[in-house]
Amino acid sequence: MEQAGQPAVPEPGSRPPPAPLILYSFYRSSCAWRVRNALELKGVKYEYRAVNIFEKEQKTEDFVRLNTLQQVPVLVVNDGRTIGESVAILEYLEEVYPEPRLLPSSPYDRAIVRQLVEIINSGTQPLQNLRVLLRVGELGGDAERTKWARDAIVRGLGGFEDIIRRTAGIYCYGDQITWADAVLVPQVFNARLYGVNLDVFPTIQRVEAALLEHPAFMKAHAGNQPDTPPKNSADAGQKLSGEIR
Repeated sequence: MEQAGQPAVPEPGSRPPPAPLILYSFYRSSCAWRVRNALELKGVKYEYRAVNIFEKEQKTEDFVRLNTLQQVPVLVVNDGRTIGESVAILEYLEEVYPEPRLLPSSPYDRAIVRQLVEIINSGTQPLQNLRVLLRVGELGGDAERTKWARDAIVRGLGGFEDIIRRTAGIYCYGDQITWADAVLVPQVFNARLYGVNLDVFPTIQRVEAALLEHPAFMKAHAGNQPDTPPKNSADAGQKLSGEIR
C-alpha cells in the first residue's frame, strides 16, 4: 500500500505515459493553421513550438534536421518521429485519433472532401505562398505579385464555392465539420490580406462565419497563438507580402 507522503512506485513492467505531441508552427502559416484546427477539433493535447519565419528560424540547423524543406508544420509524434506536410498530418491524426471524425463515412463523400482540400492545398495556397510571390516580384514587381496572388486565390475559391454551393449545410459538407473546413478558414484569411472581393463567394462567407464561432476554430486562430504578436507591436496587423508557408 502506498504510504502518505511517499511517491508512488510504478508497477513492474509498467510503461511511462507517452510523450505529448509537439507541433512546430508559425501563427500565420495557413498550413500549420489547418493542423491546429484538426488538433483542437479532436481535443488532442500538444505542445506548441513557435518557428519565427520572419526571423528565418526555419533555416536553422536544428529545424532543418526536423524538415529539410525548411517549412512548417512539423508534428513530432509520441515516439519522437516526425511528420511534415499538413495533409499527411491530417491523415495521421484521423487514423490515430478517429473521434470525432473529420471525414464522412461514405467513400464518395470522403473523396469530395479530399477534392475540396486539394483545391486549396495543391491548387491555391502554393501559388500564393511567400517563396513563389518573392520570385514573381523579382520578375514583375510588386503590382504583378499582388495580381498573381489575387488571381490564384479567386480561381481556387471559385472552384471551392462551386462545389460547396451543392454540398454545404452549416459547414462545407453538410452539418459535419471536415478537413474542408479546416483548410478553408486560413485560406479566406489570406484572401482578405490581398483584398479579394469575397462577396462573390456567398457560401464560403456563410460557412466561414459559422466556423469562426466554433470554440476549436477560435482557439486555433492565428490571432490566438503563443507567438501571435501583441496588438501594439510593429508586426501586428502588418499586411505581409506573401502567405507564410
